[in-house]
Amino acid sequence: MGEGSVYFAEGKQRWVGAVIVNGRRRKVLALTETEARKRVDALRRAAAAGEPTGNGTATIAEVLNRWEPRS
Repeated sequence: MGEGSVYFAEGKQRWVGAVIVNGRRRKVLALTETEARKRVDALRRAAAAGEPTGNGTATIAEVLNRWEPRS
């Protein structure tokens, strides 16, 4: 997992933080550079802890299976 990067996206007028997690590039948006760095750090910590860092397209069934595994 990389350290990540933070840059200003002119078109979005937002700061973008990006980091590679499990071979996929994950991005976060923020109004300030400081907040973008905090969000990148949180994403890296979540990935290191084994928490899901999906792209926001999980189905309800996938979320429920992670939350309450079936016996």
